This record gives sequence, C-alpha cells and structure tokens, in this order.
Amino acid sequence: MREEGFADDGLFDQMKMFFLPLTMVEQDLTIDDNRWIQFASRRLAEEVALQQRREQLLEKLTEIEDDYYRHDDSITKLRRELGTATARRTRKGSDGEETFSVSQLIEDHYQEMEQLESKRSELRAEISTIEGMVASIEQGLYNRTTNLDRNLIKPNRGFIMYGPPGEMN
Repeated sequence: MREEGFADDGLFDQMKMFFLPLTMVEQDLTIDDNRWIQFASRRLAEEVALQQRREQLLEKLTEIEDDYYRHDDSITKLRRELGTATARRTRKGSDGEETFSVSQLIEDHYQEMEQLESKRSELRAEISTIEGMVASIEQGLYNRTTNLDRNLIKPNRGFIMYGPPGEMN
C-alpha cells in the first residue's frame, strides 16, 4: 500500500500483531527432546528447592507445635494446682516480687497458644501449597504429554486487504 502512494495510518502494523496468535501449525505443538530435557531439568531443580523449603517449614512447624503443647501441658498442670487450692504463684523479677494468680497464668498460656495456632495454620497452609506444587511438577515430569489436542490447529487465517475505501476497479 505504501509503495502505491497511499497514506499510512499505522493501522496495518498494529493489526499484524493482533493476527499473529490466530494461526497455529503442527510444529507449534511438538516439543523436541532437547527442549524437553531443558524443561525437565528446570522443573527438577524447582522440585528440589520446594522439597528443601518444605523440610524447613516442617521443622519450624514441629517447633511451634512443641511450644503449643508445652503451653497446653502447663494449662493442665495449673488447673490441677488451682483445684488443690493453690491460689497464688510468686515470681521474682528484676523489680522485686510480683504475684500472679493461677487464672492469670492460664490466660497468658491461652494467649500464647492462640498466637501459636495462627502460626501453625499459616505453616500448614504453606506446606500444603508446596506439596501441591511438587505434585504438579511430578505429574508434568512423569506424564510427558504426547497426545496433543489437534483441534488447536486451525488453518491459517489470511489478512485480506481490499485497498482504500471508495476505490473500485
């Protein structure tokens, strides 16, 4: 069009990018072995990193659960003491003697347990997400897809230009 002297409004260049994804050929669906090896090695590295992260999170979860159950045991012990009529505990601090009631100590342990519970649930959710990602990677690696959807291949759609409006030959 430009060679024939028509004004260029730049529309063709924009439309050319729009029409590129409309065509797909058989070659677009095949993955050669070299490309598959590169893909698999990247996925294996991701899987190893995710497994390491999962192990770290499991260790952290174990520590948090130990603290959680330690607080639970303390609550049980304090309740037994409360039942045996031991109403006050004395704790020495840097500023002298402070007295804490057993019910206050139980409440403190409950607050700690609530904080630990939120951390536990966050860690469990993250571990679950990582396990899902690992399973997805493993499925992709071990179930190499060879049967591709041939319905994705459509005949090339050409871009037909009839010329500027108003011209008829």
